[in-house]
Amino acid sequence: MTITSLAEKACQHARHLATTIGPRPAGSPAEKQARDYIAGQLETFGYQVERTAAPFAPSPALHYPSLVGALALAGCGWALARFPWLALGLPFLIAALPQCTIWVARHRKPTAKTENVFACTKNINKETVQGKYPFTALILCAHVDSARALPFRSRFWLRLHSRTMDILQRIAVMLSLLGVLQWVGFGLPAGLLEVAAVLAVLVALIWLFMQVWGFWRPCFSPGAVDNASGVGVLLALAEQYALDPPPHLNLGFLFTGAEETGAHGALAFTNRFPLDKQKTALIVLDMVGAGNTLRYIAADGVYFPMRTDPCLNRLIKEVSPQALPLNETLRSGDHAVFIQKGFSTTALQTSGSAQAELAYHTVHDTADLLDSQALEMTLQCIRDVCSLPRDY
Repeated sequence: MTITSLAEKACQHARHLATTIGPRPAGSPAEKQARDYIAGQLETFGYQVERTAAPFAPSPALHYPSLVGALALAGCGWALARFPWLALGLPFLIAALPQCTIWVARHRKPTAKTENVFACTKNINKETVQGKYPFTALILCAHVDSARALPFRSRFWLRLHSRTMDILQRIAVMLSLLGVLQWVGFGLPAGLLEVAAVLAVLVALIWLFMQVWGFWRPCFSPGAVDNASGVGVLLALAEQYALDPPPHLNLGFLFTGAEETGAHGALAFTNRFPLDKQKTALIVLDMVGAGNTLRYIAADGVYFPMRTDPCLNRLIKEVSPQALPLNETLRSGDHAVFIQKGFSTTALQTSGSAQAELAYHTVHDTADLLDSQALEMTLQCIRDVCSLPRDY
């Protein structure tokens, strides 16, 4: 198949998930319908499909680390004149909030169940392929579920929310600098401190409003770019490799559930599916449906970041010289779980579409955002990686 025809198939699958099925929160009937569709497609291609349970904890309506951050911002602003030292660590706290939110999500007690769907070209656990290739089994992964969406439809609020962390960090740095000057005895005008305090409290209240409004107005994203696009790419590749699998590589296709709740599907897969860590590599596809730039995740996290596999990144850079590294500080995904479990892992996404970025985790993440150029870049990269000679 040509790359163009593969991209058309990937887009068709993604449109079916995002439009015909629609929002697919973890554990919902819509997510099950999506899994049934994926399993049915794989069986039509000729694969033997495995469906395994994945316990998860549903996403809370309120993000408690964010609430703590808002209260800390307001408190430091209010106390700046009397207790300036309180603001000294505020920038570090704000920077840690995304990572704290992700950690909390992954460590909540599971109270619900979803499923993972898996198929492979050969028996990954039993067959061994000889050669100098850096791995003998490659699993391509994409999550099926879609995220809880922001309740805002106005572009003003969406743009404001997309800039939230930048705004918070700037306010935190300002308070910290003023706190240092106050602490060392440099006299500051009382009016300046009052303005800073009012600004900090006002920003914290807006932040709290956005959190609480989401609690009262729950909704979910159609998830076209995030991540029907990744699922569509995997299904298109699965169809091609069902007929012509790589002779030197065992290829697996993993569709995880409950990624948006804290990568619970990926965790369940590593706990229940025996894999040889020395011979198995994983490439996670997430948000590969819009934009003109291919990115590979190089690191994940602000403090003590997890590094993706340099060998896989080198292979991606070899076949796609235009691909750029990305250090993820605000988001995470299935790749983080695989790295923690000791697997050679990297992740791909595309960027460059301001419209798709603004639609992230909103009701605006619809099929009209899907871009054939982004799908073709991703498909070409994966196909070229799978086509590298055995003695590479």
